[in-house]
Amino acid sequence: MFYLNERKRRELEDYYQAKAQKDQAASAAWGAIIGLGVGALAGLLFAPKPGTEMREELAKKGKETLEYAKDTAQEVRESAKLTAEEIKQRTEVVASDLKEKAHEFKDNLTSSYEEIEEEVLEELEEMEEKAKEIKEEVKSKINK
Repeated sequence: MFYLNERKRRELEDYYQAKAQKDQAASAAWGAIIGLGVGALAGLLFAPKPGTEMREELAKKGKETLEYAKDTAQEVRESAKLTAEEIKQRTEVVASDLKEKAHEFKDNLTSSYEEIEEEVLEELEEMEEKAKEIKEEVKSKINK
């Protein structure tokens, strides 16, 4: 099994921590939007103003809150897009590293196999030569 080296593991941990912080920031932004809207509405409802003025102010505050929500939503979308691109890039880097490690492992394994095969063949040749020498010695002793 292939394992990520320490640097890659730390990069992934840092990435996921940053992503969690971005998610928390997005949640806080949405909470602020909702809080702003509720606070503005409560302030307007409890303020002693005539109906027309109240409706105008509610409409104005509603538009402001809507614009703020749109801006925040756009920021969150952009952040998510950047995060997705970053995930893709990091995944490609890790995949590339794993492929490289797999090729290195395969090459090392093939090289080791070839070295062992060569050594075994050399030993067999040496043994054959020894056997021939012994055979010749035995023949020469028998023929004497």
